[in-house]
Amino acid sequence: MAQSDQVRVLQLIPPWPRRVTAADIQKAFLEEGVELTDRTIRRYLTDLTVIYPIHCDDRTKPHTYCWAKGTTPVLPPSLDPQMALAFKLLQTHAAQILPAVTLQHLQRYFEHADKALANRSDALQRWPEKIRVTPAGLQLEPQPVDPEVHGVVYRAVFEERQFEAVYQNAKNRELKTHVVHPRALVDRGRRRYLLCNLGSGTKVLPLALWRIQSARLLDEPRAELPGFDVDAFIRGGNLGVQVSAEFLELRFRVRKEAGAYLHDLRLSADQAIVEDGADWLVVSAKVADTQELRAWLHGFADEVEVLGPPKLREEFAMKTRATAGRYELTARRRIAPLASTRWRCCAWPTRGTRSTTSSTRRASTAAGGLPTSARTSRISISEFPGCPRP
Repeated sequence: MAQSDQVRVLQLIPPWPRRVTAADIQKAFLEEGVELTDRTIRRYLTDLTVIYPIHCDDRTKPHTYCWAKGTTPVLPPSLDPQMALAFKLLQTHAAQILPAVTLQHLQRYFEHADKALANRSDALQRWPEKIRVTPAGLQLEPQPVDPEVHGVVYRAVFEERQFEAVYQNAKNRELKTHVVHPRALVDRGRRRYLLCNLGSGTKVLPLALWRIQSARLLDEPRAELPGFDVDAFIRGGNLGVQVSAEFLELRFRVRKEAGAYLHDLRLSADQAIVEDGADWLVVSAKVADTQELRAWLHGFADEVEVLGPPKLREEFAMKTRATAGRYELTARRRIAPLASTRWRCCAWPTRGTRSTTSSTRRASTAAGGLPTSARTSRISISEFPGCPRP
């Protein structure tokens, strides 16, 4: 037991410049359900400073301890419960955006975090069960990224090196080989993009990671691109399919029930909302001119009306008329055969209740129709409400 306690004390000593006292270590043991006297802990510390490069600052009262400056702790530093929880959440929610070399370095901390939380039975241990991260909107299944491609891309971004990639174009599915100068990685829900410039070009483009068919790391460093700002690139709407490089002074009416969340989630910093009667809101904001904006507005269906700018309003009016026309045409195509069938049913011969004239019967027989013994009746339209009138 004494040896395991000494190992635990060794774990509780932090790297320089952080420091702990014997009382701090005693408190940590108590939180784990182990009672050690102050004298015992001091004896452990004295023994450990002889064997390991542990610095004791005896100029302070009480004395403080840490691993000597420039040395590496023999064991991974101890994780208190709060740090263990942080590592657990990091492993769960951020592993996909960390470089492989960083994940390898953190693996031992992840394992210690699991052990630290497993030994507890309180609310802190159950916290990871109560947290979920899910993007908003309809969730589409992402295309898988080849593990080798993933490794090359992340290493190239991390080491700022060029790599050669075979990329499949989204429009015509054509494969092309490019020399890629990586800039940054961006997560958009379940889609991941690499911001980069290709070959000798200086225009930054987003490449979808799942469309990279193969990748090979090169020795050359990426070309410098002075003035490039990742955040400015994203704010400029460059991750959406741009219609133009201009920003729009957007104005639209939306039903309160559908657009109420815009009070909390703003389209832009200058967004303004004004009530329009009891049921509508008028929203104005300066936004990037992208296809993503159009898809979002179309998602409101008949609960939105674009007011401006005029060019965008006319675009939506034309699309709305075209959509309505397609629905009407489809409806007419479905109704026409049904109406024809209902009209024919009114002339079907039946063995009926009221005979026609004898001349009608004779004409029918002469024409090769039903024998004269088969009588037809004039069926009242009112008996078939769905049948169109002549």
